[in-house]
Amino acid sequence: MIFSFRNMKISLTSDASIVMCAPSQ
Repeated sequence: MIFSFRNMKISLTSDASIVMCAPSQ
């Protein structure tokens, strides 16, 4: 449970950083 929650948090963070890095795209 903790492991899958951690993976979900990591994927959400990477999605957010992609959006923040390229907002104009």
